[in-house]
Amino acid sequence: MVLKEASIEYVVKTWGRWNEDLQRRNFDTNFKAADVKIICFKDRDAGFISIAESDEEVFISEINILPEFQKKGIGSFVMGKIVEESKDKELPLRLHVLKVNPAGAFYEKIGFEVTGGTRSHYHMELV
Repeated sequence: MVLKEASIEYVVKTWGRWNEDLQRRNFDTNFKAADVKIICFKDRDAGFISIAESDEEVFISEINILPEFQKKGIGSFVMGKIVEESKDKELPLRLHVLKVNPAGAFYEKIGFEVTGGTRSHYHMELV
């Protein structure tokens, strides 16, 4: 499961353990198949992204790159495309990221700012 491989470290750091049943229910409840796209690299599945778009925003529900494909520019490429599309549509681009996930620094580097949050997550928007 891509989600588990890509995020278990950050989930454990945040909540102390990985609860397979809870994670499965969360995924089943919050993700719509139509919003999920597989990220491929050299004919291999490298991760997935889930984007929910409304009249008011483009929201990145989840982006996960498998550890073996991280730090190869794949996330930067995918995010670049999403940023372009949201700007073309003149819609704000938003996401949530676990506070312990170093991806938060990546998002800030490409222009996202923290707009709020919870105990576990930063809410971010591209400015």
